This record gives sequence, C-alpha cells and structure tokens, in this order.
Amino acid sequence: MTDRRVLHHLFTPTKVGSIELKNRMIMPPVVDRLAVDGMVSEPVKDYYTARAKGGVGLIVLTPGIIDVTMASPIQLGLYEDRFVTGLRELTEVVHANGALIGIQLMHLGRQGEGIVGYKPVAASPIPWSPHEEVPRELSRDEIEDLIEKFGQAARRARDAGFDLVELHAAHGYLLSGFLSPNTNVRSDEYGGDVAGRARFVVKIIRRIREKLGSDFPISCRINGADFVTGGLMLQEAKATARLLEGAGLDLISVSAGMYGSHPVIVPPYAGFREG
Repeated sequence: MTDRRVLHHLFTPTKVGSIELKNRMIMPPVVDRLAVDGMVSEPVKDYYTARAKGGVGLIVLTPGIIDVTMASPIQLGLYEDRFVTGLRELTEVVHANGALIGIQLMHLGRQGEGIVGYKPVAASPIPWSPHEEVPRELSRDEIEDLIEKFGQAARRARDAGFDLVELHAAHGYLLSGFLSPNTNVRSDEYGGDVAGRARFVVKIIRRIREKLGSDFPISCRINGADFVTGGLMLQEAKATARLLEGAGLDLISVSAGMYGSHPVIVPPYAGFREG
C-alpha cells in the first residue's frame, strides 16, 4: 500500500514557482558532451527529445557556460546572445514532446582543468589537489562582474524559451567553493559565517530576479555535504538553503561531494569483479 501511495504521489502534478509540472519526475543535469562549438547540435536535440518522450515532467539541462573565459566546444554557451537561436530550437522540440525544460548556469571556478587557456579562479587561493594549479582569488569587482554575467545568462535562457534556470552551486565549482568553509577563507563580506559565504549566490539570485521578474522560476543545486575535511555539512547546508530561499529561490536541488571527495562520489575499482 505504501509503495502504491508513493507512486501515485510521483505521478501527480506539482508547482515550482509559476510553472506546473505534469508529474514529480525531474531529470537532473548530465554532461552530454554533444554541443558543437558551444551550440545546440542535432544530437543534443535528439537526446533530450527522447527523454521528453519518456515522460519526465522537467528536464534540467547540462550546465550552460556564463563566461567566455571557460568556453568549451562540447559545453553549451550562454555567455553571448548568438547562442539563443539554437537553444530556442531545443526548448521548442522538448515542449512539443510534453516536457518542460530548464538549464543550469555555471562557472568552473578552481575545477577548470582541460579547458584550453582557462586560468582557475576561486573564493580563496586553495587548489582542489596539491598537484593542481593554485586558483587566483577573485576581487570584489570581479565578483560584481560575475553577478551581472549570471544575470545576463539567465536573461538569455528566458529568451530562448527555458522554463527555469538553475544555479550550479554544488560539486566544488565556483559558487560551491564560496559556500564551503573548506574553500572559502575570505575575510571580506563574501567570507566568514554562513551568511557571508552565501552572499555571492544570494546576490546572483537577486540580480536574476531584477532581470526576469518575480514569476520566473529559479532553482539552485547545492551540496548537502562536501565530504571533505572541513567542508560544508548538513546543518550549514540547511542554513544556506534558508538564505537562498529568502533571496527569491523557488527550488533547492540537493547533491553532495566535490573534487577530492573520492571515494564517496566516485567508487573505487578495487574489489569489483566482472561477471
């Protein structure tokens, strides 16, 4: 009986901000590596069309890059208006097949290895590994510039027909690095206690609200725990979530882990056997 009630609940409609989902199944972001020069390709449309046909209520797209310094040919771009037309083709085909669609907005922060020419930046100059490049600490002016870039990327997503935007503030990337006491040891207003460390993300949410109005749904993916020594833990994550909700957030997506938290989020191969 319990299982039947759970399944019934799963297939009932629900609201996120101003949008209504036909059910409570949400496809979270995955890195599909199907973009071509940062643009939507036919394989991208085919991939998400198939998932829309599968019956999910909402698809949240793989992270959209908000800054040209991180431009990658296999990741969708949101840092210039030229990406809007292709993204609109994608949202239209997903809508036509019965699902709503959102997109994550992200900055790599200190975890940008593999992007040609990218120089890592972070809340504080702490590399994720002793063997990796030490990231440069962002200045206040650079933080303000990035707040605007997140806002502009959200505006482009809205113009492309997305139903929701989601800030990627998990897994050790830039926004996650500000939220975590392990990676944010700043002494200015963007560091210190939970409220200080959340200030960057709070300001981004408010900037998006300024650009898109009070009705456009905003989600944020955060870690419930970093699973690294001195990292974000559940009680701080709860306090962070309340601050983000107060800034105008509609939805919290909870994940966990970051680079360096192996083997918690990446299981070891030792002990596995074929067959």
